[in-house]
Amino acid sequence: MMAQAAKKLCPELKVVQVPVAHGKADIGIYREAGAQVISVLSNGVICERASVDEAYLDVTATAQQMLATAAAARHDNSMRQEHGQQQQQGQQGQLQQEEDETGQMERRSVAADGRADDEGGVSCGVVVPLPESVEGWHVAGMDPGADGVSAWWQQAGKTQDDQLLAAGAVIVARLRAAVKQQLGFTCSAGIAHSKILAKLGAGLNKPAQQTLVPAAAVADLLNPLPIGKLRALGGKFGEELSTSLGISTVGELAAVPLNRLEAAVGEETAAWLARLAQGIDDLEVKPRTLPKSISCGKTFRGNTAITGLSAVHKWLQELGKELQERIEADRKDHQRLPGLLTVSIDTLQGGSGAAAGTGAAAAAMVAAAVGQNAAAAVAANGGRHTAQTWRAGAVNVSRSCNLRRPVAEVMAEDALKLVKKWARDRADGWKIIGMFLSASNFVAAPTGASTLERFMAAAGPQQEQQEHLNPTGAGASDRQVMGGSDAAASGIAIGSGSFSSSPVSGSKRPAAAAIGGSKKRAYGDLRAFLAPSTAAAAAAAATAALGDVIVEVPKFELQST
Repeated sequence: MMAQAAKKLCPELKVVQVPVAHGKADIGIYREAGAQVISVLSNGVICERASVDEAYLDVTATAQQMLATAAAARHDNSMRQEHGQQQQQGQQGQLQQEEDETGQMERRSVAADGRADDEGGVSCGVVVPLPESVEGWHVAGMDPGADGVSAWWQQAGKTQDDQLLAAGAVIVARLRAAVKQQLGFTCSAGIAHSKILAKLGAGLNKPAQQTLVPAAAVADLLNPLPIGKLRALGGKFGEELSTSLGISTVGELAAVPLNRLEAAVGEETAAWLARLAQGIDDLEVKPRTLPKSISCGKTFRGNTAITGLSAVHKWLQELGKELQERIEADRKDHQRLPGLLTVSIDTLQGGSGAAAGTGAAAAAMVAAAVGQNAAAAVAANGGRHTAQTWRAGAVNVSRSCNLRRPVAEVMAEDALKLVKKWARDRADGWKIIGMFLSASNFVAAPTGASTLERFMAAAGPQQEQQEHLNPTGAGASDRQVMGGSDAAASGIAIGSGSFSSSPVSGSKRPAAAAIGGSKKRAYGDLRAFLAPSTAAAAAAAATAALGDVIVEVPKFELQST
């Protein structure tokens, strides 16, 4: 809802004005805050920044070290207790003690390292001690809050994956505390065995809370979800899949026989969908703390929508100014420059019966189509307006070219040429409701380096491989503010991914966590608890078979406290 409309309904409403620059909202403060959070979260773990306020962390090594330390501590305590008992026993009971020694050691080993029998079960609860305070903690499938966490922690039959998830939960709590202490932001988190589950877990309890998603709770979490809630199924493909198969929820998708899926979408995609419906996401967390692209944009709602090229040029100039400022700041901080310029627009196009051109008649026709699309979206949503209702029927179009010079005027002119070429093919009229300008494909460019030096560096064998944006594909959105998507494979992670194969039977399973937050401060030096002790190193072999752990950090809650 627009602020003006809200004020009419509630005259006493206090509307907060965000900073404005270049004729649009300026989220520079928010962007800088997100970078600060990433700096804290990436201290000692693998961090993949997914957006301005979202990231994925792989904390596998830390979780394994934590389990090894806990195993060593339990083993030492058991040995001390046994030694004390032996000293108290007389010669008369010594023989019986020796006969029972083997069985005692076996029980001690299981309790110490969380190891399982051949089926993966253990005879104790979580190896890692439960912190004294678990305020804001939850375990999916259990009673909410501390009672449910404590009950799950003490349950017998913990698998290796459960042990990793528990260690990941402790690590995530420390990370959240560090962000709060140091920066003044809180984070919400999800801990699970894949990015997609971690992402879903992070959204279950907000703000400033975390949710662990054990394997036993996956089906109950996924089955009732609309298909569009899953990664890569929220758009046209998900709609077509639902229509062709006659399904609407993830549980219904999981129940579709594989041969039917293969007939509908092909063998490879069918296998991917079958895994996705079970919460299996094989993407790994890729180290990246810098944005993959720099983007700025502007939305045009209602009667502010753009229907002429002169207005397009005006706003491209404004966006170019902001993009130039951010490229210059990025080069100063990170010694790099982009090589690809992309203009991306959200457009509402007219029907085939419309008159040619972008004049008043075409604009009126498009406006009518906009109203029809929005009304249909409201009706489909039970008569309720949402933040996205006004975008009903929108199509995203992206076009790219080489970024000749990171100067506002040059970037605006080049982007305008791309839009003009697109507009020439739209004889039925068009209406732009969103426009974005982004720079990507970075190469090293130390401050003061000449053009020739940058060219030689880019051509060298050590040049970082960049993903090339599709220069012609309509409907593909290239306006990533930060690289990555929501997502994990082995470890604790945040959701997003590709159609990779699922782990084979008996392979390591990941633990995943998602973190998001609101403004407060926390996180100390993580390296302090990452360094393994001598006891932990000695017990490392006992936990070597455990799976990976990845932590996802989506949606930092950056509102002021």
